[in-house]
Parts: sequence; C-alpha cells; structure tokens
Amino acid sequence: MAIFFRKTRRKLDERDEELRIIGALVEAERDQVEEARKEVAESRTEVDERRVRLDWLLANRVEAYPHIAKAWADWELVLAERDAQYLRGKRRPAPHAADVVREKGRELADARRRLKLAEYVIALYEFHFPWLTDLRDLDAERDYTESEAEGTERSQDDPASNWVSKEEWAALSEVERNQLALDRYLRSRKSNWQLGRDYERYVGYLREQEGCLVTYHGIIKGFEDLGRDILAEQNGRIEVIQCKRWAQRKTIHEKHVFQLFGTMVAAKIEYALKEITGTFVTTTSLSDRAREFADVLDIKVEENFPLADYPRIKCNVARQSGEHIYHLPFDQQYDKTAVEPARGECYAMTCAEAEAMGFRRAWRWRPEKP
Repeated sequence: MAIFFRKTRRKLDERDEELRIIGALVEAERDQVEEARKEVAESRTEVDERRVRLDWLLANRVEAYPHIAKAWADWELVLAERDAQYLRGKRRPAPHAADVVREKGRELADARRRLKLAEYVIALYEFHFPWLTDLRDLDAERDYTESEAEGTERSQDDPASNWVSKEEWAALSEVERNQLALDRYLRSRKSNWQLGRDYERYVGYLREQEGCLVTYHGIIKGFEDLGRDILAEQNGRIEVIQCKRWAQRKTIHEKHVFQLFGTMVAAKIEYALKEITGTFVTTTSLSDRAREFADVLDIKVEENFPLADYPRIKCNVARQSGEHIYHLPFDQQYDKTAVEPARGECYAMTCAEAEAMGFRRAWRWRPEKP
C-alpha cells in the first residue's frame, strides 16, 4: 500500500510540474500577445498621425510649399556657416574668406528657396493639367515652332522642292517629282513631335474610313490642344480621341485619363446637343489604376496600338468649285483637309494613282499682295 501511495504521489507531482510549465508557457504567450497588441496599437497611432499630416499637406500643399522651400534654404545656410567656422577656426584663420562663404551661402540659400518653390508649383500645375508635361520636351516644342516658321518663310515655294534637288526638279515631270518628294519625306528621320503627328494622322485616317468627319485638333492647335487630339463626328456623336505614341517602356498613368475626361466634359459643354464619347489610343500600355479609372469614366482604351503604313495622299473635292485636288503630307492645307468618302473623296498611295482618278496637286496658298 505504501508503494502505491508513493507512486501516486510521484505521478501527481509530475502532473503538477507539467501544469506549472504549461501555465508558464500560457503566461509567456499572454505576454507576447499583449506586447504585440501594444505594438499594433502604437503602429496604428503612428499611421493615423501620418495620415493626418498627409491629409493636412494635401489640403494645404500650396501653403506648405514656402515652408518646405525655406527648409532647403536653411540647410544651405547651415552648410555655409559650417564652412565659415572652419575657415575662422583653422590654424591660419581666414576671416575674409569666411565672410565671403557666408555671403555666398545666403545667396545660394535664397536661390535654393526660389528654385524649390518653383518646382513644387510646377509639379502642382502638371498634376492638375497633365498636358503641360508635353512642354517639358524642348525638342518637341522646337520642332513644332520651327515647322510653323518654315511654313511661313517658304510660303512662296512648292514644299516638294525641299525633298528634290534642282537637277531632279528640272529633269522630272511634275507627277514624278511629287512622288519622289513624297517617298523621301516618308523615309526621312522624323522628330518625336513629327512621329506623334503621324500617329494622330493614322488614327484619324482609320476613323475616316469608318465614315467619320475628322478634325485634327491636336495638329492644328499644337500645344493648345489640351489633350483633344482628334474629334471624329458621325451621326450626332463626337468621339474625343487622345493619342500617345510612346515607347513601350513608358506607361500611361491615371492623370492622362483625367486629362481626356476633362476635355470630354469641355466638349459636352461646347457641343451640348451631341453625344460625346472618349477614346485613349496609345502604342504602349496603361497602368492598372489608369485602366480602372478609364473603365469607371466610360473611356474606351486601345492599348499597344502600333502605327502602320497607309495611303498618305488626301484626295479632296472642293465644295464651291468642285475641283478635284490632292494634298501631300507636307502641303499647307493637309491637316485642315477632311476626307469624306460620301462626297467622292479618298486616300491614294501614289501621285500617279491620284491623278489617274482625276485629282491634281494642290497649289500652295500665297498671300495677296497689297
């Protein structure tokens, strides 16, 4: 009996030890859970504080800009003061140089403040008006400006002469030199602005083939197009099209979708009696978020839409005289000329084809002499 009691007592002691260990583990787990709860609460508080600060900055970003710009200026002053103190405290002090450093530091600080303030304001404008980012491309702006200036300076000449030598001009017939000029123009190396213009022309051509009356708003208005590159009208409906011929590595973000939506709203005000739709056409892709916004705003998207070859010669019938005239891509009225198949107008691949259909080359407009 005594042996039985000893064994029972030992088992009870072992169970008590096990319960003690389990209790210690539970207590440790409880402490860890409590510690994790505290960390989560602290993180949540920090996130809430950051959200409040961010909301304040977003709501008052314009007011905050001068303060942030001044912080940059103060940093420049600190650096200048550090250098000045070194010059004054070194083995051979240079007090005059220290004063110069301080003065230059103040000038640099002021310049840094004004620079940062300008950067923030420009960033704000570009966020709300994405088309302004196009003006950052100085080459594109220069291309556009030079093309306009060239058209004015050479208004008395046949633009085909820019692509044909004097000897070739004298030796070839009119249709041959027109075709040679067109071929060389199409093979020539083009600027980014010219490539974007060609992309808009191609998208417009496709809409014209569908029977739409197309206005090349972006090409005609240049940097004043506000994202309204093409207007394609048919049966009381106007399709506002924004074209982006970008490299595949670039991505279209939601701000560009907002820009198109904004110009759609403007078109609804301008053409109150017509149905307005929007389409975004690009050689690259939209971000997932931009695609979501386009879907919500009922904007059609045509991604990875490449530029392809197509007939470039516009064959037009004059409304008043009924004359059959064809325009080459470098002619003055090319982009202002709409092709309406219902009126017997069309595109042609070659000058010989256009002339065989009874169209003659457009004459260059010349201002009236006083």
